[in-house]
Amino acid sequence: MNMIRAVRRRFTVGHLATAKDPATLATGGMHLPEYALAGGVSGWNAAVLEAAMAFGLMYAYFATVMDKARRVRAGAGALAAPLAVGLLAGANVLACGALEGAVMNPARAFGPAVVGSRRWRHQWVYWVGPMVGAGLSGVVYEHLVAGPAAEEEEPAPSCGDRRRA
Repeated sequence: MNMIRAVRRRFTVGHLATAKDPATLATGGMHLPEYALAGGVSGWNAAVLEAAMAFGLMYAYFATVMDKARRVRAGAGALAAPLAVGLLAGANVLACGALEGAVMNPARAFGPAVVGSRRWRHQWVYWVGPMVGAGLSGVVYEHLVAGPAAEEEEPAPSCGDRRRA
């Protein structure tokens, strides 16, 4: 019951009208992560790091989660895909987190920038880097690894594909 009363007090009309900052209302005064570049790291260096991290992460995703035939041939179980992607994401954070935040996803930088810090100076790094890296990984995997003659599964028939006799 105390929790319900606290929520009611927090969102009363008077509190909403006197809120100085909408971000305080959205976050409850909690400090959000702020992504910034470390000293000596330029925007282009950070964008290349972000692209490399996104490339590796998406490549691991394509190779383990999306390519079921390859996973079955390798004998990897259902646990291998999320474990590989998760371990790579953790390694990316450990390797590059101190340099530029290791965002790897534009939404992770955009949300705190809108609601919290409102720092937009290097926001392009967190958009361009992951998009370029993820796009490149898709192209590389599709054209160099999977090959043009990749085995594709037959699509499941839909209701419109049935022929009436």
